[in-house]
Amino acid sequence: MSIPTMEDKRGGYGGRMYAKCLSISFPAHELYLITQLDALADMEGLSRSQYIRRWIRKETEKTKELERVSWSSLFGDK
Repeated sequence: MSIPTMEDKRGGYGGRMYAKCLSISFPAHELYLITQLDALADMEGLSRSQYIRRWIRKETEKTKELERVSWSSLFGDK
């Protein structure tokens, strides 16, 4: 369960500020991915969390764009 970080102030997104911590598992044969994640995040000047969140946003946008393209190819642009 999330708990508010500040009771009396609102966050920048119009609601109370909440955070959630997520644990990611790496099997023994893929531990090298942690090093690669750190290197990629460092190249961008980001933390691991920032890099992963940015990657998720980019992939989500790609998926939405693919859906738009596939629907427009089926039904045409309006």
